[in-house]
Amino acid sequence: AVVHAGWRGSVKHSQSKVISMMVGRFGCSPSDILCCLGPSISLQAFEVGDEVVESFRLSGFDLEEVSLHNPTSNKYHIDLWKANKFLLLKAGIKEQHISCSHICTYERYQEIF
Repeated sequence: AVVHAGWRGSVKHSQSKVISMMVGRFGCSPSDILCCLGPSISLQAFEVGDEVVESFRLSGFDLEEVSLHNPTSNKYHIDLWKANKFLLLKAGIKEQHISCSHICTYERYQEIF
């Protein structure tokens, strides 16, 4: 499966829903699924407003784990790579079966598009 999970998909736990569907429909075992987090915006580039931070908090994320406060701008940054890895682990994916491209689409947009 291919799942697009920006911040809205992440707070809706899209990954978990797809994994549940794969288990139910195809008999997959989460421990056998391999996952790769593709290019997306990085923690350093993903500055967000309070409404996004609140959405992550209400969705059950540990903000100390998936965000960073920038005292200069007084804004938060969200780590989508870490947030999505958290959801995959929670869904039963083995840590060694999760890889991340660590390609920031904001910083490297000219190479990607």
